[in-house]
Amino acid sequence: MGKVKLSGIDTDHKVAEAYSDGKGPVLRSDRTEVARTFFVKGTGSQRHSHPEEQVVFVEEGRIQVSLGEDGAEDTYVVEPGQASFHPRSVPHRMVALEDSRVVSFKTLVEGLTYGQAGRLS
Repeated sequence: MGKVKLSGIDTDHKVAEAYSDGKGPVLRSDRTEVARTFFVKGTGSQRHSHPEEQVVFVEEGRIQVSLGEDGAEDTYVVEPGQASFHPRSVPHRMVALEDSRVVSFKTLVEGLTYGQAGRLS
C-alpha cells in the first residue's frame, strides 16, 4: 500500500448509478471505499441509505444535505473544508448548490458484494 491517485482516472465513471448523478473515480480495499466525485450544479443523489457509515468531505463548491427519516430530516449546507457524517442505514440525499467536488469515505460491510472499482491494495 502507499500513495493512491484520485485524480485524472475514471472521471466519467458514474459513482452510484442507481441513485447518484456524481462522476469520478472509486477506489476500494476490503474494508474502505474512497470516491472523489464531481457534481454539476443542481445534480446530486436521490434519497437513499446504505449499511456503510459515510463521511462526505467538500473540496470545492457547496452541497445541501438532508439527513434522517421523512418528516424529521435535518437539512444543512456543507462548504469547502467541511464534511457531513452519514450513519449507517440513515436515509440521506444531497444536491450541489454550485459545481462541486466531494470526497466520500465509506466503511465497507463484510459479506456484501460491491461493484467494479479500483482497488486500494
